Amino acid sequence: MARPEVTGKRWLRKKAVALRYDCHERTIDAMAADGRLPKPYYHGKRIPRWDEDELDEADRRATRDIPVTPGTVARDEKERARREAPV
Repeated sequence: MARPEVTGKRWLRKKAVALRYDCHERTIDAMAADGRLPKPYYHGKRIPRWDEDELDEADRRATRDIPVTPGTVARDEKERARREAPV
């Protein structure tokens, strides 16, 4: 998808998007392919970038679709602590 020429937009490269979602860069490709993330715009032939506003909107849509149940936050925090624990 060609990049729209809009000033004032913030564009994120794949590494920044992976950090935002705390996952591997290959997972970002899979998420964009299956519709969990918007498709990237390409700057040049091979440099994918995501519009931060589109990512924010995708996050809002995703959180509306997921019911929050008691204990969800606690489980997420335990998982994050397990991943960040020194080995």
